[in-house]
Amino acid sequence: MKHAITIILILILPVKLLSQEWEVSEDKQQRLAPFAFSSETVAAGEAIFNTNCISCHGNPGQGNYQQFNPAPGDPAKEKIQSNTDGSIFYKVYEGRGLMPSFRNILTQDEIWQVVSYIRSFNESYIQQIAVVQKLENVRWSLIRILLNLKDEERKIEAHVTGLENDEWTPVPNTEIMLTVERYFGQMQIDEPKTTDGNGYASFTYPENLRADTSGNVRISSMLTDQDLFGNISTDTVFNTGLKIKRKAWLPAGQCGTSTGKHLYGCWHHTYQWCLRSGFSFSMSSSS
Repeated sequence: MKHAITIILILILPVKLLSQEWEVSEDKQQRLAPFAFSSETVAAGEAIFNTNCISCHGNPGQGNYQQFNPAPGDPAKEKIQSNTDGSIFYKVYEGRGLMPSFRNILTQDEIWQVVSYIRSFNESYIQQIAVVQKLENVRWSLIRILLNLKDEERKIEAHVTGLENDEWTPVPNTEIMLTVERYFGQMQIDEPKTTDGNGYASFTYPENLRADTSGNVRISSMLTDQDLFGNISTDTVFNTGLKIKRKAWLPAGQCGTSTGKHLYGCWHHTYQWCLRSGFSFSMSSSS
């Protein structure tokens, strides 16, 4: 009998935990979009929703969402519309359980566009817009992010500096995030880091990081505090140039053929690429 009770508890507890209310801290609830919602942001949000969200949440207003536990819910209905803008943003950004995190797939502006699309189904909704501190109200008039590769240590060193009184000075105690472009979005590199007193932060990149079909890797760096700095990000492309003359013979149907960019893809009967300067890898044949 004890064994039976134990099994029942094991089966019931995860469902109970998943069914609990998704609590969002007050500061996250109060977060507001940094721009006004418009027909353009709604259209952009609809395209993003149809690509990333419709498979689980269904068509807004039609109640044809997936019957998961907990249920994803209809974005046009009260259960989701009763959330604050900040809560919806947080849940899309962070994810939980069956709800994936989109922090590495969508930009923050794109998530806000999804929020604007969701709100377009609420006739009584009145938007509040965040008052974003302009950069000139902080110490620096411009922000610069430079990336340096340390291939011996498999590190990417970021240096954040700001223009202050015509001099570039360190931007300390500021969180920065790195992502790498891949076929279906951005993949985060390491955890977000906080710059030290000299404006430096160090990231460890994965060993299996691959270039695209031109031998390039595009690294995006961004400051996460958009309420303070606005949308500050920069892309750095590292041209690798080294082509490994070894074919990856893959079973049919295992990987799709590619005509575009794949940072974590594979190609049928084609050459694979790896990095030469900056990154170095040991490539293994796929099977």
